[in-house]
This record gives sequence, structure tokens and C-alpha cells, in this order.
Amino acid sequence: MNKLSLTIVGLFVSLLSFTQVTCEEVSVSFEGFVDIGIVLPLTWTLSTDGAIIQDGTVMLGSGMNESIELCLEDGCYNLSLTSPLPISEADWQLILGLAGSTDIPYTIVVDGNTAILEFGINDTCGEVDCPTSLTYWASDVCGCYVFQLGDANAAASVVWDFGDGTQFEGGTIVEHCFQNDGGQVISAT
Repeated sequence: MNKLSLTIVGLFVSLLSFTQVTCEEVSVSFEGFVDIGIVLPLTWTLSTDGAIIQDGTVMLGSGMNESIELCLEDGCYNLSLTSPLPISEADWQLILGLAGSTDIPYTIVVDGNTAILEFGINDTCGEVDCPTSLTYWASDVCGCYVFQLGDANAAASVVWDFGDGTQFEGGTIVEHCFQNDGGQVISAT
């Protein structure tokens, strides 16, 4: 078993921090820091292979925080977060460079008020087949983003599908501009 600390900060802007050490429990922390003057429920569901492992609701407002403790075996997991207010893909950031932390590959899919975070806890033999990490950041052009496959071979040829009807073959780092607002499911093969 591995210990995975996952910190989700805010109702609109969430910062994800992962720390992996050898033990049996996983700590998931939710912290609200966006001051909107109200307390809102954030519903979470942890699942693997479509089976719900555990779920619940935390109440968050500015300066509030809640933690849950989970026990996870090696494998791939989905942590689905649902807010009463719309969630944006730009509301998530991965915090890197923390003392003792390990960059765990993850993927986030956002659709309306729900965000799904996919991550894996791998065994030392590497027998778990988890998704390649897909990270992104806004470019200097409005509506444009840079996407990167974090643990893929830099020389790999990748077929990108941006969920808006645009597909093309490129490298592991590409830039794409979306013509319309809304959630998109992005895939790279």
C-alpha cells in the first residue's frame, strides 16, 4: 500500500498536491479559500473500474477545510468532484516541487459542475496500467492552451483529439485554440 496525500483547494480554484510514501492510508484534503460569502457543498466520489469505493460531501467556504482518510491498494482511481457552481478546467493546478513529494500522473476531465481526477497508485513491478499524465496551461493567446503528455517518450508521435472536431498528429507537447466555450474531452493516443 502507498500513502497518497491529495489537497484540493478552493471552490473555483483547486490546487492539487500529491505526496506518496509507503503506508496504507490516503489523506484527501479539501480547503476553501475563494471568498464568495457563502458555504457550498462539494460532493466527492472515489471509484475504480466503474465501482464506487467511497463517497461523501464536504461543506466549503472561505477559510474552511475538511479532510477524509481513505485506504487504497495499487491501481487506477477516479475522484469525481461536483459543485453547485460551474467548474472550469482552468480551476485546477498541480503543485510541484514540494519537499518529499512525487509527481503522480493524473488527468482531469471537467464537464459543467463536475470534475473527474484520474490518478494511479502503482506497485513496484509496474503492473498497473494507468493513463499517461496530461497537463496543460494557458498560452499567451486567449482561448489557446498548451498540452503536454508528461510521462511519454518525447520523440513519440501522438494523435490528438481536442473534443471540438479537431484532430491532428503531433508531438508530446502541442498548442490548441478552442473556438467555443464549454467543456471538452481531450485525448491523446
